[in-house]
Formats: sequence, structure tokens, C-alpha cells
Amino acid sequence: MGKFFFKNRWYLLGILLVCKMNLFAQDPSYAQFYAQRIYLNPGSTGSESGLNIAAVSRYQWGAIPGGFTTYGVALDVRSTRLSSGVGFMVMQNREAKIVNTTQVMGAYSYIIKLSKTVNLNVGLAGSFVNKNLDPSKLIFSDQIDPIIGVTDGTGAQLIRQKINYFDLDAGALLKFGWTYRKMKYHNVVGFATHHLTSPVVSFENIETKLPIRYTVHYGGMFPMNFSAKKKKSMFYLSPVFKFDYQAGLKELTYGFFNSYDPIYIGLFYKHNTFFTNKNTRTLIFTGGYNGYMGENLNYIVGYSYDFNMSGLGTKSRGVHEVTLRMTFPEVELLKSALKSRGSKPQKCYDFGGKNSIRLF
Repeated sequence: MGKFFFKNRWYLLGILLVCKMNLFAQDPSYAQFYAQRIYLNPGSTGSESGLNIAAVSRYQWGAIPGGFTTYGVALDVRSTRLSSGVGFMVMQNREAKIVNTTQVMGAYSYIIKLSKTVNLNVGLAGSFVNKNLDPSKLIFSDQIDPIIGVTDGTGAQLIRQKINYFDLDAGALLKFGWTYRKMKYHNVVGFATHHLTSPVVSFENIETKLPIRYTVHYGGMFPMNFSAKKKKSMFYLSPVFKFDYQAGLKELTYGFFNSYDPIYIGLFYKHNTFFTNKNTRTLIFTGGYNGYMGENLNYIVGYSYDFNMSGLGTKSRGVHEVTLRMTFPEVELLKSALKSRGSKPQKCYDFGGKNSIRLF
């Protein structure tokens, strides 16, 4: 029996983690949360000019059979004629090949121009979510024999293997900047609430509701200048933080970027408990490249690695995440209708600092 558990410790651990994650109904969490803006905050929809496409691939804890993988693609586009942004997202999350979750989201935001350098976006997003459970990959207690290990057949029966539900998110995003000594500064502050419908997510037909998740986030770009004569930034220092609260569970991520077009690097620290020694701690190393393909396409390729400093440690093989963001600056929703009516577009605030990479 001891040999059985030793050989299959990662598989059993994966099952336990899946059960735990479904019990608390936690959401997938990205290290590069600033790259998946619609998922982070519906208020981010249309917050940047042009057509924006973002893709992410996240592979967590490769030592566990099947691991935990998340894939997502999102796009959003602004309409200056309507002072609005619309977006769309598809995401799939797989937990050890046992539970598969597919989410399809549509988002809308209204853009309020408070001044030349201040925008307020208020957004709403609706999602259709499908969850599938594969019982053939589960091991129940009546299948574990103290001598031969796992046996075939079980008396356990699941009431449901599929769940479908509708979900609703809302958020607000404030973008603002200022100029000091001919150098431009940039800030983004956001607040979002997720799962406003509190949908039932139990496979056993019990009232297990998905609790509301609250998110507060910030990102800034501060130019660092080493030349007093040339008013030109050498690189940008970018403080970043995100705080999530869901049914008593807390997660705080904070750190900074250093960026100078076309390269950026960053270091974050993530933990989920405050002022106690019972803390899950993670260091996140990230970096990326900003490139251009002519004047009509800008792309950013990013990579991050989560190094677990507690719990599973390095034995889990950490978390790898790759992101790709593409921006088509000339694309705009209802642009032709705006020109045909001779209307002037309402220019929204967009950060335009020299040598900057638009991470936020």
C-alpha cells in the first residue's frame, strides 16, 4: 500500500486538488493578468484604441499527471462614434484532465471622457459557461484496496456530469496621466466584481454557489531620465498590483516592470494570507518583446514563470505562461459611419510616452 501511494502520489494529489478547487469554486488566475484585460475587468473593454487581440496559454504544475492548463483568446475594439468598446472572449480551463470548463464571454463598456488626460470606462460582461466532469479518471474510496491498490468498479454515482450556467461581471476602469518636465506619466486603476449571478456549480445538485469575486488592480508607467539636457526617458519603471477577494480567500500580487522599447522584464510576489506563517508564496519572473509589422500592427510576446516558495515548491515544476497581444491601431468600430456623417470622433486619452510599451 505504501509503494502504491508513493508511485501515484502526484496523481492522487491532482485528484485532491481538483476536489478542493471545485469545493471552493476558485477561478483561474493569470500571472500576466494585465494581458487578459477583459477577463480582469470588463471596464477594460475598448480602453485602448484600435482592434486588440490577446491570447494566453498557461500550464500549471507539470509534475501532476494532466496538469492544470488554461487557454484563452480575447478581442476588443473601440468606437469613438459611440464612445464605447465591445469585446469577446473564449477560455478553456482543464483541471488534471478531469474537469473541463469552457467560458464564452461578450463585453461592453461605455467610455466617459472626463478631460484630455482622464478616461473613465464602465463595463459589463455576460458569459455562458459549460463544465464537464470525466468520472472515468476519478478514484473513489471503495476502489482502494490496502493490498493490491486501485481496483476496477465503484458503487459511487454522480448525479450530473455537465453543468451549464450564465454569469455576469461588471467593472470600472480609470485611465489618467500627466506631464512633468516634458515627460509623460501614465496610470490605470480598476475595480471589478465577478459572478454577480452567483450560479450553482455543483455536480451533486446541491446549493453550491459560485461566490462573488472582487478585484482591485493598478498599473503605472513612470519615465526614468538620466539625461538632464535631453528631456527623453531612458526607460520606464512600472509598479503593478492586483488584489482578489472571493469568499474569504485572498490573493495579492504586486511587483514592478522595467521597460525600454522593445524589451520589458518584471518581478512579482504573490501570496494569499496576511500576517501569519500559513502563507502560500510565489515569485513570478516575467518578460517580453514589443515588435511592429509595419504601421498597422503592433505585437507583444510575453512569458512568465511562477516559482513556488512554499507548499509544493519546485517539485511541482512551477507554472509557465505565454501571452501574445496584437494591436491593429487603424481599426475602429463604425469608423465608416463616422466619416459619412461628417462627425468628429471623440478622442479618448491614450498614453503616448516615448520608448514606452503599452502594457496597461
